[in-house]
Amino acid sequence: VRRKSRRGGFSWIEPERYPAFLGLPHVPKRPTFDGQSGRLQVKIVKTIVGVLLVLIGALWILQGANIVGGSVMSGQSQWLYIGIVAGLAGLALLYWTYGRRIT
Repeated sequence: VRRKSRRGGFSWIEPERYPAFLGLPHVPKRPTFDGQSGRLQVKIVKTIVGVLLVLIGALWILQGANIVGGSVMSGQSQWLYIGIVAGLAGLALLYWTYGRRIT
């Protein structure tokens, strides 16, 4: 928004900074992103996904090894291998989240 300055020239006014001066209603300032809260949210999501992968992988391993019955997947070795891959992926994600220390 341009306005005429006291010296006769024009200057720019940001509506977010001077809403009352321009006759605008108050515009709340956007929250600044400091990076800390975003990193915490990513860490929480990685933890949840990692734990779910480990738990689902363990279940599929037990079903593939025919230890847990009552399912179509019980006794089929392909689910044993899929469970191993899912469990290892979950462990790798948890290691990636917590195992590496940056000093």
